[in-house]
Amino acid sequence: MDIRPLLDLIARKTVKENTGTIQEAVIDMLCNESQPIPLGPETLREALQTGEFLILRLHYDDFKREREEGKIAKKIPESLHIVATFEEDGHRLEEIEDMIQYFHGRIDDLQTYRFGIKRVETLSEFPVTILFGGILPINQLRVRLGRSVAELVETHRSHFEPLFKKVRFEITEKTGIPLLPVETVTDTSIPPRKVMLEDPLRKRMICDFEVAPFIEKEGLEIYLLKIYYVFRLLSKETKEHLRRSL
Repeated sequence: MDIRPLLDLIARKTVKENTGTIQEAVIDMLCNESQPIPLGPETLREALQTGEFLILRLHYDDFKREREEGKIAKKIPESLHIVATFEEDGHRLEEIEDMIQYFHGRIDDLQTYRFGIKRVETLSEFPVTILFGGILPINQLRVRLGRSVAELVETHRSHFEPLFKKVRFEITEKTGIPLLPVETVTDTSIPPRKVMLEDPLRKRMICDFEVAPFIEKEGLEIYLLKIYYVFRLLSKETKEHLRRSL
């Protein structure tokens, strides 16, 4: 098991003072072939290769709170690759299965999800480690919908969901940048027919527009596809940025 390429990649993507800690956390995720479910260095290297990443170290009790708080779930739609390692001391299989299904139910077709299980005598302080990799700014954007637009989208959810998925896949195919489902929230503080595409992390507006009154499903479709035109441009910019960073 050659871990040197993985260590070198982490060193290139982290500031010097954090490199050792992160390398240790990632290497601890490895599960060799003798473990119940192996997890090799190439899987971790793939997850770290593109974009930014985040590592969470948890106890099983933390996941029980996740059902109410949803903090982990918020990172899933931003990450192209999700990798998890679970320590198992003979009493955790049910909890591990629950966590695996929790992730599976939230994964898009353009994402990868891998996990390993490591048999231990005694659980460590943090027996669950989750790596969120391939985090690109384009997949951290958010759409805010005024109340009237949100109600119309919800009424015709069976129409809009497959439409947006189809468009996302077309953009992904043309640009090579996987476009994950866009977080969409209803915002009663903005005009009811307003639509806003924003970058909440960097606190900036990408674009906004107002939908005409008394519009029907087909008309709203034309408006909302404007957002995906913007995403197509942003995907091209993202691809160029990643090419320059290689």
